Amino acid sequence: MSQADLDSKTVKDVVFETFSEPGGKTFMTAAEELKLVGKEEGIKEGIEKGKLEIAKKMLTEGLYESYIHKVTGLSLKDIEKLKE
Repeated sequence: MSQADLDSKTVKDVVFETFSEPGGKTFMTAAEELKLVGKEEGIKEGIEKGKLEIAKKMLTEGLYESYIHKVTGLSLKDIEKLKE
């Protein structure tokens, strides 16, 4: 499976594909599914937090907001908030 395939799928999708029987029956319990969803949300939050930290450092180095936006993908509004 390529990186592009992984990027377009959620953790839940990959696990279902990996642990599904031919008839569509899965080996995952509801608790396991909730754990995966929570883990996925935590990863997304961590990535966003990392982007904000990097943007803040870039601002302290005097880089332009438009460049920070281009590199991090953060909105100009979010970058402006970091200056406060």
